[in-house]
Amino acid sequence: MSPGATTGDVRAAVENLLGTYARLCDERDFPGLAVLLCGAVVTFGDADAVSGPGAVADLFEQAFSAGQRTRHLITNVVVAQPSAGVAVSHAYYTRWVLDPAPTLAGMGGYRSEFVSDEAHWRFTAHTVRRDWFQELPE
Repeated sequence: MSPGATTGDVRAAVENLLGTYARLCDERDFPGLAVLLCGAVVTFGDADAVSGPGAVADLFEQAFSAGQRTRHLITNVVVAQPSAGVAVSHAYYTRWVLDPAPTLAGMGGYRSEFVSDEAHWRFTAHTVRRDWFQELPE
């Protein structure tokens, strides 16, 4: 844990990063995702792991550019801190299409790793597991 940080502070920082990730996915803000995950190794479903802003933006653009707009909901967040300045989280997500009525479009999990530079937490790894999804008509 960084000096002066509490377990609650770490959990809040991790939850905020995951929430920002979900919002950027829903907004299809690929440059924003590239900035958020710029220092992380990202694995999405069956795709090869990527790193670096350009590769991350391309990965999410391919994953989310087609189809309807979505809303991601993150639940069951578990945060562990194996050592000072390092955190690991596991969470579940559901992905919903909202128009014309809420329709479940996918379910899965996230496993993420984070480090702190004593001022800010950031992603170092993010894995998206797709347990179930359906392609919905546009």
